This record gives sequence, structure tokens and C-alpha cells, in this order.
Amino acid sequence: MSPPPVAWIVAPLTLAPLVPAFWTFAAISAVAFGAAGWLAVPGRGIGRLALFLTAACVFPVLISIQTGQVVPLVAAAAVAGWWLARRGRETLAGLVMVLLVLKPQVAILVPVAMLVAGRRRLFASWFAAAAVVTLVSVISLGGQGLDQLRNDLSLEQGQPANLAWTLAGLFGTGPATAAVGLACGAVALGVAWWQRRRGLELVVVAGILGTLLAAPYHNPSDFAVLAPAAWLYLRATVPVTHWAWLAFGLLATYLAAGFGPGLLLVFTLGWLLLMVAGALSRQPAAVPIEPARVRP
Repeated sequence: MSPPPVAWIVAPLTLAPLVPAFWTFAAISAVAFGAAGWLAVPGRGIGRLALFLTAACVFPVLISIQTGQVVPLVAAAAVAGWWLARRGRETLAGLVMVLLVLKPQVAILVPVAMLVAGRRRLFASWFAAAAVVTLVSVISLGGQGLDQLRNDLSLEQGQPANLAWTLAGLFGTGPATAAVGLACGAVALGVAWWQRRRGLELVVVAGILGTLLAAPYHNPSDFAVLAPAAWLYLRATVPVTHWAWLAFGLLATYLAAGFGPGLLLVFTLGWLLLMVAGALSRQPAAVPIEPARVRP
């Protein structure tokens, strides 16, 4: 199911035996996730470390590393793009975010949310680079490869195990559920525009939530991106009620391993609704977290 760029990335590792090659890739993705995640975690000292470990050790993150998924790299790219954009390096941020095409159903709306928030240079560099990658991918596949990819994607989208991790797991399959998913994506972009002056953190979080809710299929590892989303969200000052909802989400990520994705889907949908309510209320935040100091 992986697009050609994933194959290009792992191709050099095929020179090594399977087991060391697999764990080398897993280690690289884990280090990338941890390094980028540390940039996103707010606070200082033991509190910062506690916030990092609490979210980094949830089921979706661990399963994504254990099974060699590219989600940690996608999450790292989203955070790195945010970090660079905050420092005015929008072109480089857009280029880094090209890694989002490795698994589009995880965070592909983040660059679009950045455009909605006024980061046109970032989006332009991302779009140009992503277009080149897509063109080369299509050429590398050829007509027969494209047909096979379409067929495989169609089969994957129809798998009950994958549908269970989408809104279909809550509302069932059908056009109505697809419409709700698309509406969530649109609402997330609206939140990104409304909150654009409060900081890029909320813009990135809105793009992540919109992508997760709009995507036609998922597996458990895709929700690993919620960890950096939570860290970024806590960098923005948020009301106490939002803290309580994030605590519920933490519980949902642990319970998902044994009880399925139901609570996690409720949490993701509820988080987007909380962001909508926060944007409309314009209430001042109640619980500030002092952001970590990062050298420019």
C-alpha cells in the first residue's frame, strides 16, 4: 500500500539482511520522532520530560515503531515544518513537509492549513516539491503499476479492520459518513484560518485532526501523530476543560490496544469540536504552559 517514495527510502537497506535492516529503519524513525517531538513539547525540566514520555509511549506510537511504519517520519516532518516556519524559514519548511506524502492519510492537510493561515511561501514550496515527487512516482509505476495501485487501494479501503479506525467505526459506511469526514476536513481548515493569529501550533493541530477524520482508511499506527499534536496544542494556552479532554485522549490511546478504536475516534472528533468552540468563543486561556526555550 505504500507509495513509491517509501520504497525509495528503504531501498538502500535491502543491501543488509532483513532483521538488521528492519530494526535500522525502526530506529531511524524512532529517533526522528523523538527529536522532532522534543522540539514540540512545552515546559522545562522534569515536567517537559514527563509530557514527552507520557505521549510518546502510547499504543499508536509504539505499534508504529514496532511494525516499521513511516508514521513517525511523517509526524516528525509535520513538527519540523512547524519549527522551521516559526523561525521564518518557510521554503525549507515546505520542503521538509514533502515527507507527508509518504502516508497522506496521516497529515496531508497540514500544508493546506498553513496556506489558509497565510503561509503561502511554505505551501508553494511544498506543493512544487510534492508535485515533482508525485510525477516521478507515476512515471516509475507506469500504466500497469498505477492500475495495480488503484486496485490495491480499493481493496484496502474496504477492509473492515481499516474502516474501524475511521469515522465508519462510529457511524457505519456509506455516503453520509463520507460527507461527515469531508465536512470535518473543511471545518479543520476553517479553524486553522480562525486561529491563525494565535500561533502556528493550532494551525498544525487543526490540519492533523482534519486529515485523520477525513481519511477513508486507517490503521492503529496512523494515530501516533496525535502525540505531537497534543504537544503542540499544549504550547498554546488552553482552558482547563481542554486539558481534561486531552487526559481522556491519553486514556483512549492506551485502551485502544485492547478495546479497539471507538474511544479514540470519539476523542479525535471531540477535539476538533473543542477547537471550533474555542475559536468561536474567543475566551482567554486559563492554563498557560511556559514554552521551552529554543535557540534561534
